[in-house]
Amino acid sequence: MNRRGPAFVPETRARPRTRAPARRATLTQETFRGAPVRELPRRNRTFPRGRVCAAEGCDTVLSIYNRSEFCWQHEPVREYVPRGRRARRAA
Repeated sequence: MNRRGPAFVPETRARPRTRAPARRATLTQETFRGAPVRELPRRNRTFPRGRVCAAEGCDTVLSIYNRSEFCWQHEPVREYVPRGRRARRAA
């Protein structure tokens, strides 16, 4: 026998495992947790249904979420303008 108990204990018969009875908390005002209810996020902006691409000969129907008057194929190329925090000037 070592410090942790007997080295080997043969299992003579299977014993059903029993669980301790579940503890039930008494429902009081102090036991409720959570976050306060917040407003829903703003809805997506939509545009009229049934709009068609303004490019000549294009019959693509635009999505109600597409603010442009052109489809993705005929949208003019625009220069990328990075947004975000500006780098601080070294003082």
